[in-house]
Amino acid sequence: VIEETEPLYVQLFDTYIKVLEELKERLKHEVVAFRYFKKDGSKRTAIGTLDSTKSTDLANYVNSSANYTKNPDVTTYWDVNKNAWRTFKNNRLVDIIS
Repeated sequence: VIEETEPLYVQLFDTYIKVLEELKERLKHEVVAFRYFKKDGSKRTAIGTLDSTKSTDLANYVNSSANYTKNPDVTTYWDVNKNAWRTFKNNRLVDIIS
């Protein structure tokens, strides 16, 4: 009996979605190191968060009247080293470092 399994591309996509969801969830509660490919093709190591208790600058920004538009194809995070908002396209995520 040959057991059918999902094609490799389906398994990889499922894994990718799980990693992206994990990153987005962790960004809400902690500072996370992760990597993604920038628009120019270079790999960027980022340290970011969405938790305003982790950065005074982020807390000040969140409490201001500034708004941004959410795009489901993009992940937005606060870069704790640059003290600024950054985004990357979801399909460019490489991995979560810590």
